[in-house]
Amino acid sequence: MKQLYFFGFWAAAGLLAPVGPALAQLTITAVSPAANARAARPGPVVATFSEPLTAASAGALKVYSAQRGGLRTRGATPAEVSGNTLSFAPRAYPFMPGETVFSTVTAAAAGNSGHLAHARVAQFTAAVGGTGRGTFPPGPDVATGSYPRALALGDVDGDGDLDLLIANGFGASGTVSELLNGGDATGSNTGVFVLNDALTIGPGAHGVALGDVDGDGDLDLVSSNTGNQLVVLLNGGDATGSNTGQFINGSTATVEYPGAPVLGDVDGDGDLDLVATSGSPASVRVRLNGGDATGSNTGRFSNGTALAAYTQLAGLAVGDVDGDGALDVVTANGTDNTASVYLNDGGGFSSASRQAVAVGSNPTAVLLGDVDGDGDLDLLTVNYGSTATPASGTASVRLNGGDATGSNTGVFGNGPDLGLGVSPAAAALGDVDGDGDLDLVATNYQDNTVSVRLNGGDATGSNTGVFGGGSVVAVGSHPGGVALGDVDGDGDLDLVATNFLGNTVSVRLNQPAQALAAGLKAPKTGFTVAPTVAAEGAPRYAYTGPGLEAGTELAIYSVTGQCVQQLRDVAAAGTLPTAGLASGWYVARLRTSGGSYVARFYRP
Repeated sequence: MKQLYFFGFWAAAGLLAPVGPALAQLTITAVSPAANARAARPGPVVATFSEPLTAASAGALKVYSAQRGGLRTRGATPAEVSGNTLSFAPRAYPFMPGETVFSTVTAAAAGNSGHLAHARVAQFTAAVGGTGRGTFPPGPDVATGSYPRALALGDVDGDGDLDLLIANGFGASGTVSELLNGGDATGSNTGVFVLNDALTIGPGAHGVALGDVDGDGDLDLVSSNTGNQLVVLLNGGDATGSNTGQFINGSTATVEYPGAPVLGDVDGDGDLDLVATSGSPASVRVRLNGGDATGSNTGRFSNGTALAAYTQLAGLAVGDVDGDGALDVVTANGTDNTASVYLNDGGGFSSASRQAVAVGSNPTAVLLGDVDGDGDLDLLTVNYGSTATPASGTASVRLNGGDATGSNTGVFGNGPDLGLGVSPAAAALGDVDGDGDLDLVATNYQDNTVSVRLNGGDATGSNTGVFGGGSVVAVGSHPGGVALGDVDGDGDLDLVATNFLGNTVSVRLNQPAQALAAGLKAPKTGFTVAPTVAAEGAPRYAYTGPGLEAGTELAIYSVTGQCVQQLRDVAAAGTLPTAGLASGWYVARLRTSGGSYVARFYRP
């Protein structure tokens, strides 16, 4: 999942001048949502200024969705000026649960005293809902292209549900598989993905990003390959916002041995620029949309800068880590066991600003997110571990300013290192248990699992940045990329992971932590359910309980708490009545005079 924040950091960074008469320069005095907040999904984006704005200032606010609709402030849904405020309310449809919403107030904002001196760029996280609490039971593994690696979730066909794009590549071939949610553009929101197209990217396709690079209101595709190219394909083939999910035309940018691309407005002109690592020479390459800072939104990337970097660059993220209103760059540095921080002063980057942050062994990915709830962005890496001890995989948490004071210094320290599975490869941040803080999920390449680690160790929303609890989710063979998003439309975040040697993608739907009906007592030992197979091959489930007396009741509940089967006077052992039940998780309950006994089972 990309990193998620907003421009409320201006207040925390001391950049908001107080309202008062005779201000010499137009300033921003208040913002909503607050810095890096998990904001209500239908809530508006609002910036308040020190004086009334001109009508033309409506065009200064750009709001970009990473998962649905691209540039939201356009056409029939522009930003609005009302006195001292500039705002956008997502009336047509809300932001997607848990998604990244990017915002820029450009220097085009103006009042009687003139224009805003400097653009302000930031992001926020849309809040989640639903009943999922970070429990991901078994689900389908869907066929994709050969050697699937990176992935992205977004509504590419404009029907309101999240589709799936996967970069597949090893050796001379490379494609991006496009899998539509429900198999078509009807908005069925089933979370069942059907292959729609395979887009030719070039040799060794290994990165994929979605974003509205031409400003027409749909999500375009950017991918990288080992042929020294960053490939841009436009949704619908042009800038009309047709939202067809057919990716054609576009352009390429040359970068030697590029890493996975990242999109963000690094020059503050209101369009999405392109950032990627390069292996020759080791550097971070910044390519500007339209080639300059005019906000031309052409979807063609050129010029920019190259920032000197450590070798073995393994991951990249963008976000405003020092609270000055400009997007900074952070990289993971493979065998150097560090992360690098490059600060953007609003006029650009310099290699001289690079800071090194010590992390775990062989970092493979880097993330930015406010994991301790203090309003600034913290840094996390996933670390593959030592090749001599492959079970030594960890995640490093490094707090902004070194603590939870919201100091927003962009200098990272302290924070824990937590154990993951064998050879972690990729990770995402998202509120999987619905408690309002950011949790961590990470793929474990060698043991075919995804680690789920809850912020604070539980679902209390403690926002400590200390991760524990959670679960281990079984997926396909050698998982690489991972993403979080609401693929079944129930408001919570589901998990999707690519399986590099399985040529599949695993879809795991988020479920309640306890699938028990209201009023059930805590589980007791002495009751088990185990799958068996009848002679005719139909799935059956044998149960064994304690010594049962007359009147003992056996019931089966769905994950939503609905009683779907019920028997009385059952024996101490037998077969569960599962005929006619749909695929999914269930809870079996035995109620006796001595109390209730429960056991979970999954019906394929």
